Amino acid sequence: MLGSTILVVDDSKITRMKLIKNLGDKFSEWRFLEAQNGKEALTVLEKEAANLILIDYNMPEMDGISLAKKIMELYPNVCLQLVTGNIQNATKKEAEKLNMLFIEKPITDETVQKIIHGYEKYLEKNS
Repeated sequence: MLGSTILVVDDSKITRMKLIKNLGDKFSEWRFLEAQNGKEALTVLEKEAANLILIDYNMPEMDGISLAKKIMELYPNVCLQLVTGNIQNATKKEAEKLNMLFIEKPITDETVQKIIHGYEKYLEKNS
């Protein structure tokens, strides 16, 4: 987990800032990248590799599941987590099919712990 690069993809600047602040407070050695939509996220990933990508579901241009599928095609060895306020069962099932951890907003200490725990499990499983 040391030196990990995290990409936060969310159309809400406030949500991106909260996630980056809360995770950065716990892991000062982590590096953070931001994107406000799926198209921008793919552009960022062309230039920089990420170890963990936190994706919102409801975004303009491309929803979070479509973005996750595209990222999996291009970058299969990255941990993807869906962090969203969309708690519909269909969305949860889509995330599960892609082996994505589904984390509900709002961003709280508990949310951040789930993100960290999910990333730790991913690293254990894939190392």
